[in-house]
Amino acid sequence: MKEREKQNIDLKHSYDWIVFIGGDASWDSFEPGKGFHNIYSLTDSVEVLVNEKDTPLKMSRIFNLKRRIGQKGPRKINEVPGYILITDMTNILVEEDKAGMGHDYFLRNPHIRDALVRYQMGIKDPPDAKIKY
Repeated sequence: MKEREKQNIDLKHSYDWIVFIGGDASWDSFEPGKGFHNIYSLTDSVEVLVNEKDTPLKMSRIFNLKRRIGQKGPRKINEVPGYILITDMTNILVEEDKAGMGHDYFLRNPHIRDALVRYQMGIKDPPDAKIKY
């Protein structure tokens, strides 16, 4: 998105909803001047699913020297725009979700699949999820 901005290419509203699942972006990505600071130009709403036990994201944090949005959520959680929903799915993960070092949970966990379907249908509170704000 930053490259498009540098090239003077306008972002067009193209999506009703964007979801970050296992998002390996820096936790400051929604802040001004960062990669997704103007994501509102593309969509009506954004959901970030957080899994604090995601092992590949823990490794990415070490490699990139910054926390990852899919593991910790945004850095300034109280300053996130209202169109961004942060959902902590850590506590509803089950043993089978640990396949793929805890990164493939969205493919296996029925609660998460149901939450995505519910959200897409306009029901914004995923069952059993802890909303961070």
